[in-house]
Amino acid sequence: IKPNNTKIQVAEPNLMAFSAYMPSIKEVAIGTKYVTNGIDNENYKMFNDAYDDSVTNSACINDIANLIVGNGLVNLNKGGHNPSINISFKDTSLIVLDYMKQGACTMQIIWGSEGVPAKIYHLPLETTAINLTPQMEITGYWYSYDWRRKFKYTPVFYPVFDGEIPEKGVNIMRIVIPSNEPLFPKPSWFPALRWAQDEGLMAQHSYRDIKTGFSGKKVINWVGGRGLTPTDKKQLSKDILEKFTGIDGQDTIVSINDSLENSVVVDQISPPNVNATYVNYTEESERKILIAHSYPSILLAGAKTGFSSNADEIVVATKSVFRRKINPSRRNLLSELQLIFNKIDPTIILDFE
Repeated sequence: IKPNNTKIQVAEPNLMAFSAYMPSIKEVAIGTKYVTNGIDNENYKMFNDAYDDSVTNSACINDIANLIVGNGLVNLNKGGHNPSINISFKDTSLIVLDYMKQGACTMQIIWGSEGVPAKIYHLPLETTAINLTPQMEITGYWYSYDWRRKFKYTPVFYPVFDGEIPEKGVNIMRIVIPSNEPLFPKPSWFPALRWAQDEGLMAQHSYRDIKTGFSGKKVINWVGGRGLTPTDKKQLSKDILEKFTGIDGQDTIVSINDSLENSVVVDQISPPNVNATYVNYTEESERKILIAHSYPSILLAGAKTGFSSNADEIVVATKSVFRRKINPSRRNLLSELQLIFNKIDPTIILDFE
């Protein structure tokens, strides 16, 4: 251990600096009434952003969710109650998508006048918070359209689904992935969160490079600005940027000046040659995300190649995904959904088609 006054010189690696800040899981926010997943459910937003910004991550989640849902929920008891009467294909798909994206999903259960659940609707997970007793028992959930503006969208309490008719005829069920986390499980792909964020940041850098015409940075010095007001300087800078930056900016500039002091000097700051590093990060991000999802790359490539000589490999990969990912997820989801449908009709044997 070095003394506090010892300075250690560390050489900086020649890497692409994507961001000065890499977000991490935030602590559970325990309020007087409700418990959120980070302040105002910020962890849910982080997972949503990693889904929206990463092409590979969203492709894996969408594919797996679609394979889980299949053609929707069915009753294996032929001729019996049709589950689609109570829950639509769209709501089923959104519930499963949240389950894969967030590691949990919530649904709102509306009870009918007959004393049984009549409708089941998807409820975005990020709109819910937990009602927790001192004994760490979840007794219900709080709903707010936007927790960042909860003073405008006042949270409303709904009891947890326990098979009994709630006082106001509405309660909420939450289904979580198998996890040791007591309150908020992480999604199954959480180990690849940083790689999904990297992929999104690389897309932003690519967009910026294209928008600036791959020209790097420029410093425009105009020494003839004497006498201009701060407002004039600000407007002139804006006009120059709009005219000469972006893909529509002019490549050739002709400048004719009356004197030297009115001339414009442009200093070019060439971008570093990071093509190899960029390619390496792109390939590594994709590989790590696929591993986290236990999703063979051949299934994503198969969508591009179509029928080919690797058809047998695609079949084997598909069977592997069903064995390791689809079937376990289906069992967990069905075991919880069955509790609701048992109240509707005890003869229902729920399954995904």
